[in-house]
Amino acid sequence: MLTPAVGRVGMDDNSHRTVQLVALSAPSVAFAAFELSHRVLLPAFLTDHVGLGVGLVGAILLSVRLIDIFSDAVFGSLSDTDILPGFSRRKSWMALGMPIALIASLALFFAEPGWSATAIFILFTIAMTGWTMTNAAHGGWALEFASGIAARSRVFAARAIAAFVGAVSFTGLIAVLSPDSRSALLISAAFLFTTGPLALIVLLRFVPDTSGNRRHSAKENLFQVFLLCFETPRRRRLASLFALVGASSAIASGSFIYLVTYGLILPEWALAAFFIQSVAMAAGIVLGLRLQRRIGVKATLATVFTIDFILCASIVALPVGNPAWLVVWIVLRGLFSGIDFMLLRALAGEVLDQEFRETGRARAGAIYASFHMPLNLASALATGLLFWTYAQAGFDPATASGDLDGALAARVIPAVIGMAFAALSVLALLANKERLSSTVYTEQSL
Repeated sequence: MLTPAVGRVGMDDNSHRTVQLVALSAPSVAFAAFELSHRVLLPAFLTDHVGLGVGLVGAILLSVRLIDIFSDAVFGSLSDTDILPGFSRRKSWMALGMPIALIASLALFFAEPGWSATAIFILFTIAMTGWTMTNAAHGGWALEFASGIAARSRVFAARAIAAFVGAVSFTGLIAVLSPDSRSALLISAAFLFTTGPLALIVLLRFVPDTSGNRRHSAKENLFQVFLLCFETPRRRRLASLFALVGASSAIASGSFIYLVTYGLILPEWALAAFFIQSVAMAAGIVLGLRLQRRIGVKATLATVFTIDFILCASIVALPVGNPAWLVVWIVLRGLFSGIDFMLLRALAGEVLDQEFRETGRARAGAIYASFHMPLNLASALATGLLFWTYAQAGFDPATASGDLDGALAARVIPAVIGMAFAALSVLALLANKERLSSTVYTEQSL
């Protein structure tokens, strides 16, 4: 059981009700569907259905993600700041952001051939901004919900499990009902409009706002949020890991549909593989918690990064047209795909604990947003790099079906870039002089 910090850190971790933890995690069901639909399904929809070039799609994705870096920092800070007397900070931003994200996403998912890149860019930007308002407030809320690495690991594990429940449900529906990228996004819209509002109602009903009664200057927060994750060498090391994990995730998600459809020439397996990976990711969270308890956070991260490198390298060895090997690879990839995010976010909470001990301040939203700033920046740049490389290699989804040269490009490009980021993650972790077996991995040991 866990204890909400309610504006202060370090309380007993054994007095929370399970229902509050479940309610706190509920929005992650919708968050998972939103991320999967926008990161994995949308690129293929824009190239295959709307008819935009792969280079142009990459530019749109990069531009929107770069804007999201700034908005994430801003709304993370604002969620720590009183808006109106008597109104909950976290709840207000979530209640405002979710409708914006849902309505803009619905319009985006109904895009037709011939729509301009400008219209796609504007709708995508509005959708991402609304979702950032929601997610930044929720992230700060989760960060201050409990204190200590063990308790926070359970909080973020619960969020991850809820996300994978959403991912499994979402991808299962798509795998069964959707023959193409357009219908997949229409199913996405229905799923989001069902789970998003329902999860928000459950959250607002059962979980007390933990931002407390502290008043912070919005001007001070908005300025400092861009510096928080770089203030000390230990924070900079943690920020670098956030960036590398964000880049690796962007490559994996952005290339997924293209890899299965064109790289392995298994178009009928693309959505089914999507579902299988989501199921494996849910099991991976349990595996991650057990590894963290047994060998420590740092050794667990080193294990995950090393396996990611091996799996990226193995992409080029996967036989074309063989679904059995694809399933094996997808299951292994899924088992180790969510552990790093879970543990890094728990570690960011240690920064919140330390700040409260030293200054009495608890800027959970700003800290959460600050460490997600390098993650989002690296994710945007990695996405741009992926699609730029596709374009430079002459890979065109419109003509790549059944083409062996296109198949090779669709496999080699994500394999090489993914290996590079996985290797950098291992090196960044090993550069730390602390023992890999350390089970106490706070900011003091970063």
